[in-house]
Amino acid sequence: MKVVITKKQYKDAAYKFLTVFLGKLKIEKSDNFIGIYGKGDSVDDNAPMTIWVGTQRNHKCKKDLTLYYDFSHQLDQFFPLTRKKIFSDVLVKYVYNKTGIKCDCVDYSYDFDRSGENSQQYRYNVKKKKKTTIRENFLTEANLKNLLINKLGVDLTGKIHMVTNSYELPFEFNERIITPQTLRLYLNKYGPMYVIEIGSQIYLYQYQQLTNEVRKMIVDTNDRTYSEDQILNKLGIPPMGITIQDIIDTFVKEGEE
Repeated sequence: MKVVITKKQYKDAAYKFLTVFLGKLKIEKSDNFIGIYGKGDSVDDNAPMTIWVGTQRNHKCKKDLTLYYDFSHQLDQFFPLTRKKIFSDVLVKYVYNKTGIKCDCVDYSYDFDRSGENSQQYRYNVKKKKKTTIRENFLTEANLKNLLINKLGVDLTGKIHMVTNSYELPFEFNERIITPQTLRLYLNKYGPMYVIEIGSQIYLYQYQQLTNEVRKMIVDTNDRTYSEDQILNKLGIPPMGITIQDIIDTFVKEGEE
């Protein structure tokens, strides 16, 4: 028998679930991020949720709430996130009610086939009411995706994955390319990394805001470093103002219910 529930019923159920699952929230503040801990979490461990508030946040967001993979997977096991947009709204409301911090974006992994092996990244902008423009408003995200796929033959659907902890880092990079200690340092200082698959090669990318400059770290599994232009050239994208971050924003799933 198929049971249909209304949006209000789903919101109420989701909020009650978070109340039981997380309880009272604790926060640990840093210069660029705020760690969010539930009732059973220790502040000595990695926070299950992080609010990025500095230059590491998504450039479209003021306070970017990121759920680490193991935590979002736990949520999905106990309360299937079948209505992702509504659940994101409820999660933002819950965090605000418990901490007084209002987030406008949510990032988390979502296990679409329930196998635990093929999770994809989901991104939701709470305040997004209209198409977001890229590169000084001359391209919408939909138009950019159409340009990349249909005109330039660049389709990275399912080939870009966010890294927020060592468990999400492909083994090809672990230890030899970047140690868990360095990974933790970079994530805390600069925000999430992204693994990008291009052909048979994978690349690790991170946008790093330094004191007086911006650095874009790009390295492959052989510890070779690349410039942004080199990666765009590998993709066959001519110089036209498109950045790797634009491509990430385009192909990382966002805001669909």
